[in-house]
Parts: sequence; C-alpha cells; structure tokens
Amino acid sequence: MIRQLQYFKKVFVPKTIEPRIQECAINHLKVRDIGKLRDKYEGQRYYDILRLDIISEYVFEKHLSLGDFDWESRLSKNYKRKSYQFEGQEINLVNFSIGTFPKFDPDSISNVVFVYIKPELKCYISGFASKKLISEVSQKPLEYNPLNPELKEIRDFKDLVRFENKDDLKIIINSF
Repeated sequence: MIRQLQYFKKVFVPKTIEPRIQECAINHLKVRDIGKLRDKYEGQRYYDILRLDIISEYVFEKHLSLGDFDWESRLSKNYKRKSYQFEGQEINLVNFSIGTFPKFDPDSISNVVFVYIKPELKCYISGFASKKLISEVSQKPLEYNPLNPELKEIRDFKDLVRFENKDDLKIIINSF
C-alpha cells in the first residue's frame, strides 16, 4: 500500500474525533461506558466498523469543505451511512485500513472514493472512481470469502481522478 499512497491526499483528522465516535457507539448500543462496550465481542466489532465509517465520512466532508460535521444525526441508533450526491450522481465511500485493500461488492456501489485510515488517525483520500472504472480495475481478492463470493478489491489507484474541492469533483462527474 505504501507505493499507492502517492495517489491519495492526506487529510488531517483531530484526535478529538475519537471520544465523539465512542459517544455514538455507547449511545447506539445503550451501554454506560466504552469499557462495557468492549467487554462484548459484538460491541467491539460494532465500534470498529462504526469508527471507520464515521472517520471516512469526516475525511470526505472535510476534504470537500461541506460544512460542520453533523454529530447529532450520527448519535441516532437509526443512523444509516450517509449517501453523497453530486450533480445527480451518487458517490459511495469505501474505507479500508492498514494491511488490507478496499473490498466491496461492485454491484452494490456506484461511483467511489476510497478512504485509507491508519490506526493513529492518519487518513488519506483517493481520487474519484466511476462505476465503469471500478468494473475495469477491480479484481477478485487474494483471499476467497465464501460468505460473499462476489466481493472484489482494488489494488492500484493510479487511474482514479484526483480532486481538490467540490467544484473539481462536480467537473469530474460531469465529464463521465
């Protein structure tokens, strides 16, 4: 992955985000504190997934300067991962962390932006990938997953189109 980072842009994420994510998880799972949440395997797994989801949304919104991050909606147990729309096109965020490549079901996503999240909150955002590009460059993962045999992954990010702001992203989307 190190060689692929040249195709990503680093986005600063403050450490103050961690307690906010913990607050969301505690609220969703109705436990008293993060220690109680971590006592349960399912609780820790839920927190790990929620953490990556919220960080990727934070990175995307911050990179595009979309305004203040809406923590209130994320506190709701019924919170669903945000769907981003630009120029009438949906953009899915696919996050991944150290030691992996992003995995996804190509039939369940449209256009994509990948967010690479390292444990110490070093975060990187990829360029834009249209659904067509995803179908061309994605491949079967090295490790077969019998629970989701359609799963694909992407290992090369050089063909993704970089963007610096929401105006760039709108231009890119309109060019596809």
